[in-house]
Amino acid sequence: YHRQTTGVIIAMQNGVEPYADIGADGLPHGMLVDLWTLWSEKTGINIDFVAGDMSSTIDDVKRGVADVHIGYPESQDMRTGLKQAWHIISVKSRFFSSNLTLNNIEDIAMRIGVYPTAPYISDIKKAFPKAQLRFYDSLDAMVKAARNDEISGFVSSAAMTSHYLLANKLWAEFRQYTDIEFSTDMYVLTRIDDSGLADRIQAGFNLISVEEQVQVERKWLINPDDRFFANSANKIKLTTQQKQYVSSLGAIKMGYLKNWAPMEFQGKNGEFLGVNADIKNLLVKQLNLTIIPVAYDDFGNMMNDLIKGEIHLVASMAKTVERENKLAFSLAYWPSPWAIVTSLSQPPIFNISQVTGKRLAVVDGYHIVDQLRQQYPGIKLVPVADTKQGMEAVITGSADMFVEQVATLATTLKGGQYPSLKMSLLAELTEQHSHIGLFPGVKNLVPLIDRVIATIDETEQQNMYQKWVSLDLNSDTLRYQRWLKILVIGLLIITLIAIVILMSNRRLNVEI
Repeated sequence: YHRQTTGVIIAMQNGVEPYADIGADGLPHGMLVDLWTLWSEKTGINIDFVAGDMSSTIDDVKRGVADVHIGYPESQDMRTGLKQAWHIISVKSRFFSSNLTLNNIEDIAMRIGVYPTAPYISDIKKAFPKAQLRFYDSLDAMVKAARNDEISGFVSSAAMTSHYLLANKLWAEFRQYTDIEFSTDMYVLTRIDDSGLADRIQAGFNLISVEEQVQVERKWLINPDDRFFANSANKIKLTTQQKQYVSSLGAIKMGYLKNWAPMEFQGKNGEFLGVNADIKNLLVKQLNLTIIPVAYDDFGNMMNDLIKGEIHLVASMAKTVERENKLAFSLAYWPSPWAIVTSLSQPPIFNISQVTGKRLAVVDGYHIVDQLRQQYPGIKLVPVADTKQGMEAVITGSADMFVEQVATLATTLKGGQYPSLKMSLLAELTEQHSHIGLFPGVKNLVPLIDRVIATIDETEQQNMYQKWVSLDLNSDTLRYQRWLKILVIGLLIITLIAIVILMSNRRLNVEI
């Protein structure tokens, strides 16, 4: 990497994946590299990288070969003589051991490997008062020492160690102790006399949103427990202008279907429930929006009201070219694959071409209606008002099949109300995704809603799904089990009474 006439040269430590490394293509990659790339995009300042080890990269900054250090674990115990221009990230380090049966490690007199430059050495001594520390210059050396029983374990960056063990097929040989954790602050360093550059660095990183930082972190750090920025994403920071805009909207209305579990449905007391209700609550919490839920019996009426501006938001909508001419859309926030319901006697359906010539029930207003008409004219479409009517159409024979989203069909079928029906996944429609559709009058909300959607990681998404699917699926089952128990107990009581009567009659007959 050659220094340009204008720009910033960044010294980076090599071999510390997933944070920073030089790939097989000779280019730098890693989480810190991506953060600096974002910084370059925000500021318009070109960047180049010069690679080395931990000590040589610090020397590069001191000697003027590089302008800044990509991120260094400087602390009170380990001062470099450089200026801390920006706290770029905090790295979590944990205890790893190849002895998988090791217990009560705080009370064991054991040997622990650690980096001599680690800022948490004093914390390790407090956590392991009986332990002896052995110093190693590399993770590779500590892993080998642990495998050779030279040490009982070692403390190292959790993300970096996990990456190393997985890459070298050693993951099964080591145990990570998640309850023993040390945090290391990583700082962007500049020369003391270059205060102007330090100011530009701070200004550039302040332009990067929390959501952008979270996206970079998710890309590189697989384990959510290792992430730093995710904890900062609990509340989105709005500018004064954005706050004024949200306030000027007043109360906005969000349409939802009364009977479309688990995505959205109406509770016994008329409350808005389901996955989309959780999304609505997240928008309220993050953006201070006032959202009034409006219940609908069918999708078509809800769509018409959204286009007219009677309501302002509708979740779980597919983004199509035709709809984009009338509505605004958020980013995708939920997978929405489709499936087909048939009777148990029908052969399995794996692709739409098998439906040609059949009568296919579909909810009126769904985007898939136009798609089916254009791409598969041989299918005879039977419009229905909702999911329940579509299932009934197959049972009564007014339609051969019914197409609906997988989550909704799975919830409906597992409820036990339709034992004669089965579901088949459609291969052509597995990559569909849901968006939030907005009335154009509130389209300025789109970038704010996108920022909220960006904070929903895979774990939170899975928690939402499990929360509503388990609740909905168990409701009918529990009701059935309750009546079954009552019936069994009733039969037992009747049987007991009958036995008593028979015994009494037998005794009476004997006496007579």
